[in-house]
Amino acid sequence: VRVSSLIPHPSSLSLYDAFGRLVLSQPVHTSSFVISTSAFSSGVYVARCVSGANSASARFLVRHR
Repeated sequence: VRVSSLIPHPSSLSLYDAFGRLVLSQPVHTSSFVISTSAFSSGVYVARCVSGANSASARFLVRHR
């Protein structure tokens, strides 16, 4: 998954599965980066990027063939 954000840096990224469980948390130091989803189960996920009072979130689907 390619992630691009207009949130100021540094920030943090958290990924949650459809049940609200945290599956990944990492600091972010660039406006665009790639996250490998090969270890994730197929399903819907929510990405949340936070920096101070600023935040953004997006849903995405992981589907393995």
